[in-house]
Amino acid sequence: MNVLLFSMSGCNGSDRAALAVKEEGKAYGMKVKVVDPLKEYVPGAHQYLKKITLLKESSSKIAGYIEKYLEAWARYLFKKMYSWLDKVSRKADLFVSIHPLYTYLLALYKSERKSSIPLYGVNANFTLERMHDVKGVNAIITPFPFAEAGSNTSAPVVPLGMPVMSADSIKNTKEGARTEFSLSSGKKIITIVEGEEGISYSRLWKQLSKVPVPCTFLLLTARSSKAASFYFKTSHSGHDMRIVPHTKKYYEYLLTSDIVIGRGEAVTSSEALSLKIPFICLPSRKDGDKENPLLLQERNAALVTENYKEVKERASDLLLNPFLYQRMQKSGYEFIKDSAAPSIVRYLFREGVRSQRRKLPPYLTLI
Repeated sequence: MNVLLFSMSGCNGSDRAALAVKEEGKAYGMKVKVVDPLKEYVPGAHQYLKKITLLKESSSKIAGYIEKYLEAWARYLFKKMYSWLDKVSRKADLFVSIHPLYTYLLALYKSERKSSIPLYGVNANFTLERMHDVKGVNAIITPFPFAEAGSNTSAPVVPLGMPVMSADSIKNTKEGARTEFSLSSGKKIITIVEGEEGISYSRLWKQLSKVPVPCTFLLLTARSSKAASFYFKTSHSGHDMRIVPHTKKYYEYLLTSDIVIGRGEAVTSSEALSLKIPFICLPSRKDGDKENPLLLQERNAALVTENYKEVKERASDLLLNPFLYQRMQKSGYEFIKDSAAPSIVRYLFREGVRSQRRKLPPYLTLI
């Protein structure tokens, strides 16, 4: 079975969700190819177009105008790829989209080209992304039932969970990963995942260096390590700092952690919680990015902060209070459960088989 999986490179959550689905697909013999045609054909525009979903409907009027302009621009650019899509759709059994922009554009392609290829949107967020909810999408795979959406969605909502890498797929243990990366077993490990919004290195380290328990801090970043190393000075702090840029072993580093700190993106927090690692949400500067942390807080799944001083306080609380640590492990895992990537792939495989049977002559479907 051939699956074309559309993801937006540079959106770390989208990238890793796509990787999780691709890896799980191997167990079913599915040939999952991850593609990002906008980056390949219009790399200059790609960095702007991937930000469309960062602008929420509740944003300012100016942000609304920018979003409409970007959507129109994306439609114009994507139409230039229709001939390529015509070619690849002949060999593909399914279109799957992790990023909402691609779901929207592929639904438009299906409508204009009268294509019958099944299209599934994977909503890797705690709230329903409006660009997944368009006519032409066969189903929207979501982490939750989204009761607020109800029957008003254009496509059926299939609540299977969050597409993150399962512990079995990582093929390592906490102790094994620590040994592989030469990390001290005598220190607690706090991993900082830097998202697209970035981190104030100086302000964060000013606070984290005051954590009373000796720790090794891992900074997983897509930026250059030079800028971070300038600010993260470990002398006289009793802590170790390791800066890990552009790693291909993201999940193995995550597995070593006692605590994970991040912006509260749905995929990042789910990756930690599914591994039973307590998660601390960094303060967000944008109102639109506070939805996920607020939901995590409501469900008691993560510790949410308003400033960097609170990040230090919450990390200290977890390290000094075993009862709180165990409670956050349990409540966080109960919120996310295991990785849903196997369930998602199982569902897509079943849908793909149905699609293949529809393509067969009627007399063969009886066999």
